[in-house]
Amino acid sequence: MVKVRFKRFGLIVFSLLFFICAAFSLFLPFPKDAGAVGESYFCRWEDGRVSNETYASAYPDYFNSSCNSIFLCRGGIYGEIQTSKQFQTVYRTLFTGGLAELLSLSGNGISRLERLAVWRSTNGWIWYSSGYFVWNEGLTETASAKGEKLILLSGRISALRLNKTGAKHLELRSEAEFDVKTIYGTKVEKITANAPYAERGGAVYLDTGTAVRLTAALPPVTSLTVSGNDYADEGALLAAQNLQSLTLPFAGNAPVKSNYFRGEIAYLFSDGTDYVVPVSLKRVKITGGLLVSHAFYRMSMVEEIDLCGMLAENIENNALADVLSWKRVHSPNQNLKLCGSYHAYAAPCGCTVFERNL
Repeated sequence: MVKVRFKRFGLIVFSLLFFICAAFSLFLPFPKDAGAVGESYFCRWEDGRVSNETYASAYPDYFNSSCNSIFLCRGGIYGEIQTSKQFQTVYRTLFTGGLAELLSLSGNGISRLERLAVWRSTNGWIWYSSGYFVWNEGLTETASAKGEKLILLSGRISALRLNKTGAKHLELRSEAEFDVKTIYGTKVEKITANAPYAERGGAVYLDTGTAVRLTAALPPVTSLTVSGNDYADEGALLAAQNLQSLTLPFAGNAPVKSNYFRGEIAYLFSDGTDYVVPVSLKRVKITGGLLVSHAFYRMSMVEEIDLCGMLAENIENNALADVLSWKRVHSPNQNLKLCGSYHAYAAPCGCTVFERNL
């Protein structure tokens, strides 16, 4: 009786293990399973040869894929296998689609090699829209997820939830809602942006249709040149706590005074209650707009300031009064009030250069 029970228990365990292995092989296909599939692929090589490949022969030489092709590399020679229309739909939607398109997408009907290409291309990707999603022959919602890349499909994600995924790459799709609070304090090192968002040189901009706003700078950025924007969000540079050098088209949140104008550069480092300016920031250049009195409030650590390109009449005399650590200032306004002792001389551009006496 004991032997019979032991045999039954063994059969149950064996059946469970067999089922798990079979299910797992669907998502991590190995060459040994390819024979049963019976698929073959026409491959055109760059040296003019053509060949019929099986999954088993193509698997070890898989190199990369695009929407229209799967690429092999064998002995330093590259080969190309054309993809099916179904694969092209899957690939294109995974890379550019919105939530509704992704939820209706199915990986059924694509070849074994194409499944491998999808898995290799999207391995470590997480999609997010009020919850986490992963690709498993279709988009499947999950309670939590870990991965290198998070794709924000729509709405917002908190920095806390983003950080839990460990993602270092954030992609913004068209319906995403994004600001600096999304990435402040996270591990994000890279952002890929789709319209109406754009990423340039470590900063993210939003085109509202009537104006372009600076929304955020990336945490790892050490040197940043902001350009092509009409306005800047409060705290847009807050996440960039490693900044050493900063170039702005205007100080504060807008180039000219208005009802909501804030002329302090530190406004770009606001967390809503305080100005959190990185102590590493040593060089600042302003190329236009207005520089109001005390524009460098809370920026006493800055050592080099370049205002060449601004109009002298747009720089108030007390604009740099709060900069205690300054060493060199290049300005078209020769009447600046600066702390400490210094000497000045005319620059070839017509500006005045002030140098601190150390």
